Amino acid sequence: MCNWYTQDRWKAYVSWFSPPWAMPRDEFDAGAWADKLERGGFRVVVMHVKHHDGVCFYPSKYRVEQPERDFFGEFAAEAHRRGMHVVAYYSVVPDEWSAREHPDWCCVHRDGTPVQINWSPFPIGVCCVNNPGYRELVRRQLEEVQTKYNTDGFWLDIFWNDSPCFCQHCERAFLEHSGGKALREQWPAAGPASWWPLSASSGIPDELWLTASADLKLWWRDSFLSLFRDVKKIASRDGAERPVTYNLAGRARALGYERIDEECATHSVEAHDPLGKSLNARLLDHRDKPFEFYSPGAVGVDCWTFRPVNLLLLEAAIVGAHGGSLLTGFDVRPSGYFSGAQMDVLGEIGSYLRAREPYFAGSEPLYDAGVLLARGGARDLEIQLGQRGGWPAALLADQVAFAILAPETDDLAPYRLVIVDEDMPMDGELAGRLENYVEQGGNLIVVQDAAGFRDRHEDFLLSGVLGIEPERHVEFESVYLDGIDRRISSALGSEPVRSDGRAWKIRTVTAEPLAYYTYPIARWSRETHLWAGPNPPGQDTSRDAAVTLNRFGRGKAVYVGCPLRKFKRFESGREDSPNARELLQVGKNLAAFLIEDPLIRSEAPSAVEVVVNRQGNRYIVHFLNHYAGVSSLHDRAHAGPVLSDVGVWLNQSRIGRVKRIIPVPCGEETEVETDGNWVRVAVPQLGIHEMVMVCTTKSK
Repeated sequence: MCNWYTQDRWKAYVSWFSPPWAMPRDEFDAGAWADKLERGGFRVVVMHVKHHDGVCFYPSKYRVEQPERDFFGEFAAEAHRRGMHVVAYYSVVPDEWSAREHPDWCCVHRDGTPVQINWSPFPIGVCCVNNPGYRELVRRQLEEVQTKYNTDGFWLDIFWNDSPCFCQHCERAFLEHSGGKALREQWPAAGPASWWPLSASSGIPDELWLTASADLKLWWRDSFLSLFRDVKKIASRDGAERPVTYNLAGRARALGYERIDEECATHSVEAHDPLGKSLNARLLDHRDKPFEFYSPGAVGVDCWTFRPVNLLLLEAAIVGAHGGSLLTGFDVRPSGYFSGAQMDVLGEIGSYLRAREPYFAGSEPLYDAGVLLARGGARDLEIQLGQRGGWPAALLADQVAFAILAPETDDLAPYRLVIVDEDMPMDGELAGRLENYVEQGGNLIVVQDAAGFRDRHEDFLLSGVLGIEPERHVEFESVYLDGIDRRISSALGSEPVRSDGRAWKIRTVTAEPLAYYTYPIARWSRETHLWAGPNPPGQDTSRDAAVTLNRFGRGKAVYVGCPLRKFKRFESGREDSPNARELLQVGKNLAAFLIEDPLIRSEAPSAVEVVVNRQGNRYIVHFLNHYAGVSSLHDRAHAGPVLSDVGVWLNQSRIGRVKRIIPVPCGEETEVETDGNWVRVAVPQLGIHEMVMVCTTKSK
């Protein structure tokens, strides 16, 4: 079993970039590395054997240029002597050395030019997994590493490119797979000017990706799946079970890629800030697989300045509260110098996590809402919260218990509310699941084009559920919500709420309006504008419904015809722009209106994250202070903002009658305070992270 890897919540990732021009690597000291990592409390270390530049840190029979020492071998031997596990990092597909030495191994565009990843300042060559020469190199090098060093597992930085390669090997392989179809005919002729490995970042238009055939997408997925299975065979060749995973395993991307994730020992995702960790955890922690986050210890890759201690502790606590483990990154200087300056403090963080293991492990998160986001994470999950607002921001700010759902999520019944954000492509299968969910008593919010139409009305797949029909897009790039129903008008004030971006005019069939559009005094143009942004609202509220409510079966369905987030064209760059706050409030109000009998009634500030997990007949309530992350750049270590008497009310109809409330891991039992069916759970002071155990009469 791989429990030593999947259950260790405090692991190290040693990132060493050292191209030939940076030699000599005379500051490398395997013993010193191991000493420092031991001081940091690490028992598992992921270390580079080959990065994107193709430079190897061990003598390989399959490279012309050899390192002056066996760096990986020396460190692995030192670590193994101390009882530490060493997992080999290996870059697959991005490989500059192989692309230069073997240009015939490169992925190629439709016109035959080689593919490159245009990372600044220099592009990196991209090799094709269907090229027999390159695939054999990958297999032989991993076999070499496994055989020579008895490596404890593999961590692959493997990138799936969403624009298939048009080399002769891919053309021939697809021809055989499809029974005679040509690859060029199945993939759209138009494409991005520059290739990027992930669709969420590529700029590939959604309609272009959607027009590619499912057969092509699954064939391309299978090209990587077969390689991943080859790596697993290498890892288990002597009968041992060694973990194999890859960077971004578990993050929903293109069609069928969850099949590769099933082969992984753990999901593994990069998440570089507290909010990114929380959002990614909400995508992963309700799945039946362990997960980990790579988190840089320094300010960024190729940076040797460590991030503040309070920030690192907050991130570790967030990951632990959601049931995951942390893969803490360390950047080594090209010379081989590994400072380890903060290892004593990091050792304290590792001890903190391990001391709380009984309250992290074996927990099941409780949720009220599920947010369905498009593959790729809706322009990345962090953007939803940090740059553009959106549903995760609205729900986090009000301490609503919510999960982020992948498109393939079959069982929607556990969620009292499902939100389909505007980026989600709709198809008949998903529409059928949503219709059944609402008919059986679920509540649904659908935003803008996620209803299933683009420019053709016949694409509207949720007409019956939502009780509306589309008419056309409105003529203004900004609209205003007004005439808002009192059921969702709380804390909005009396002014119209601005929404930027494409909006739909709709005709109500069985739905009732909850809000109407007010249009600007004039369309924004060079001749009719005040300055750079949209024009102000006109005097009169139209009779065009902007938000509607329909009762369908035993449930309710709300449609929002305009975006509930900032629109890029008119963004001010300020996180606190007035329309962003008002739009978030609309989202909060809609969620509160539709979530009946919620789990949490909060009195905590908006930057406090509350996580409720079930462990048998007890519940662990985590309080996480995100203010500590915001202020960490300016505060002294362990001297961040401390909040007093932070509490929430839990619904006893959901968790059972509460018998005892005890702060953990150490604390005195507190008095049970109730308000009808609600029970108050609070901490006297909240620095970064506190936990409370709630014991009830209801068993799992």
